[in-house]
Amino acid sequence: MVVTAYDIVPYKPFLEYTPNEIEMIFDSNVLSHIWTIKAWLPTFLKRGRGHIVSISSICGTIGVPNLVPYSSSKHAVAGFLESLTEELRYGNLNPNIKLTRIHSMPELINFGSNQQESFPFTHSLISIEDYGNSVIESVRREEEVVFIPNHYYHIIKLTQPLKMAASTAAASSISHPSAALQRPKKAGASDY
Repeated sequence: MVVTAYDIVPYKPFLEYTPNEIEMIFDSNVLSHIWTIKAWLPTFLKRGRGHIVSISSICGTIGVPNLVPYSSSKHAVAGFLESLTEELRYGNLNPNIKLTRIHSMPELINFGSNQQESFPFTHSLISIEDYGNSVIESVRREEEVVFIPNHYYHIIKLTQPLKMAASTAAASSISHPSAALQRPKKAGASDY
């Protein structure tokens, strides 16, 4: 088993980031996952089994203001892991290699600091022990996508159909590029 978990999380408006900061965020938050998994995957393929666990962020499933590069990097990690899962599954490389993607919100995990004052809207913080147990149980159940706290899963699932419709439209325009270039017809009086 290999576990990847990398984060650089600066918080400021997008236009205040320097190119160097953005590159550093992507190097740490994306490329570190890719290179670590690329190094371990051949071993798992040779053994015929393995489990890759990537600790990511809920920001990889939603856009977050003042965290644009961070959120973008976590979307990249989610896309990489989802694509790799499908490549392993449908490429007949090995169905015994499992991937578990953990989307967590560290601000809601009690690391022993005084976080409740910063996040008074939360019902309660998750203990580090409960967080660890959730990760371990998710790995044991071989879950592919996990949200901690898990109520975020339901919020994301409510928006998923809209994302899927947009994705289908994008895929359609890619396979038929001329359709994407057509302007919609303007509504006229006869259209009502």
